[in-house]
Amino acid sequence: MSRSKYLVALVLVAAMSVQAAAQSPAAVPASAPAATARPPVLPGTPAAAFGSIQVSAMSAGNTPLPHWSVRLRDARYGRLVATNITDEAGMFTFRDVDPGSYIIELLGGDQTVRATSALLAVNAGASVFAVVRLPTNPAALAVLLGVAGVALGQAAAATIKKAAESAGVPAVQQTTAVSPR
Repeated sequence: MSRSKYLVALVLVAAMSVQAAAQSPAAVPASAPAATARPPVLPGTPAAAFGSIQVSAMSAGNTPLPHWSVRLRDARYGRLVATNITDEAGMFTFRDVDPGSYIIELLGGDQTVRATSALLAVNAGASVFAVVRLPTNPAALAVLLGVAGVALGQAAAATIKKAAESAGVPAVQQTTAVSPR
């Protein structure tokens, strides 16, 4: 691997670490409930009628996020189903989840949604695993890459242009306005 690729990889890892360090875990009030209470079910309903969702909260650099608020939201109606706090490993399990479609939301200290999971389909008796990952902060990358980022972008464009030329793709130049002004 060339020296420039190592440099780019190092800069990206550093950017993700800086971004992860800048994130603040959710504030945990002393009186916060362990989870939102679920409505009562009919007596005799078997446990196999419900599913579970195990959540792993990760930073952009793939490190666990302990003590962050996670919410379970019904994707069909937008209703909040449950809220809880991740453990030391950034994990939490929502148990006794009704079959349906859900989204996991990761909340910041200011209680704003910082990240969401993919759409989760929960079936009766099924256990689903979801990873909620904070996005990489583009501003942190721009600061770390600075002028080097511009040079890397220009080098990448030149490489793409050479590859296209060698494949016989003709260069195209705009001769007339695409849309009137």
